Amino acid sequence: MIMSTFSLLMSLWFIAPGGDTPATLLSSARKFEKAGQFERALIAYERVLEQEAANSEAISRLGLMYLKKGLYKRAMERYAKIVGTAPASAQAWYFLGYARRKGGDCVGAIAAFSSYSELVPDDPDPHFSRARCLEKLGKAGAAITAYNTFVRLSSKQNNAYVLKALR
Repeated sequence: MIMSTFSLLMSLWFIAPGGDTPATLLSSARKFEKAGQFERALIAYERVLEQEAANSEAISRLGLMYLKKGLYKRAMERYAKIVGTAPASAQAWYFLGYARRKGGDCVGAIAAFSSYSELVPDDPDPHFSRARCLEKLGKAGAAITAYNTFVRLSSKQNNAYVLKALR
């Protein structure tokens, strides 16, 4: 449900700039999220990231909220901004890639997942997502290579990744 203008203004007033630290804003965001107050939680997480661009909890929660709501464009815009200010944030690259893939931008998703893989080289997941995009783009040879990398890395970690992917 979209908040009324009055409710949104009250939310902004409630978490208006002041002495709020990232920790207090995170606490508020968690409470809002738990209570199902989507817009208020988003505002609080965004405020955390204004103060601390690489805050992993805010990046993770905000990304999940945008993605669960299907707000891929908003997620893409937000994560493009984060990787611009915090390029070492692996989580931001991952969420940017995922949002781009879900939003239909396979070329952008491949680039974001490649950046993520440079930061977290042993994670099999982005290789699976890259493979799906490459397949969609008609690049069968590159997709097979990415799938093979996914399987190789998965077998090093845990076969649950492979079983999940095969479902």
